[in-house]
Amino acid sequence: MGSKININIITQLTILVLSANILEACFFTTEFTVQIIADSSLGARLPLTIHCSSGNEDLGIQKLYGEYPPNGYRTFGWKFCENLIGNSIYTCDFHWHKKKIRFQVFNSAFSDKACQYESTCTWYVHSDAFHLNLDWTNVMYRW
Repeated sequence: MGSKININIITQLTILVLSANILEACFFTTEFTVQIIADSSLGARLPLTIHCSSGNEDLGIQKLYGEYPPNGYRTFGWKFCENLIGNSIYTCDFHWHKKKIRFQVFNSAFSDKACQYESTCTWYVHSDAFHLNLDWTNVMYRW
């Protein structure tokens, strides 16, 4: 009888995990959002080229350019479930004009401090620097 209960529990857990994958929900971990926002200081003619990836996911090359929408920002973003052992890392390469930089836009080690608003890390890209979560006084990286 004990093995029948164990098989039933394993079956139910398998169904739960498969359901989570189908629904793209994060059952055992936190769902995070990373947003890259280019402001109008970058201009409309030269693209901001972004290539982001994690250990198991490549988000491809993204180019932000052209006329700015009424809010004055062009954006690229994605959502993901933090991995079960809590060591998710996303790194991005940024290219604009003749400038290049690469850094971690998400790291589980700093996510509690950096992604405070609804588990969202928002990077603001300016012509001279990168700011995190509307903290204009704190320059996280310079080109």
